[in-house]
This record gives sequence, structure tokens and C-alpha cells, in this order.
Amino acid sequence: ANIIFGVAQDPDMDNEVRITLVAIPVSIPPVLPIYDHARGHGGMPRSERSY
Repeated sequence: ANIIFGVAQDPDMDNEVRITLVAIPVSIPPVLPIYDHARGHGGMPRSERSY
């Protein structure tokens, strides 16, 4: 996150690039709880063990 934030502050970059870099970390948190929730119930690990 620190590296992405530092790159996002780079004055040499275009505004579009900054917005994209800032939007990436914002879209990650909602996915992590879903993955942890599935892991808590053994959903994902169970499908992995079946292989």
C-alpha cells in the first residue's frame, strides 16, 4: 500500500494514472472479507483439498 501510495503521489504521472492506482487498493478490501468468510466455513480450502 505504501508503494502504491508513493507512486500515486508521483508528480510526473497523469491524473488518470493516479486515479487508477488509488482506486485499486479501494477495491481490494471488499474481496478479502469474502475470501476469509469462505475460508472460515471451509468452502475454498475444501475444494482445494478435493484435488
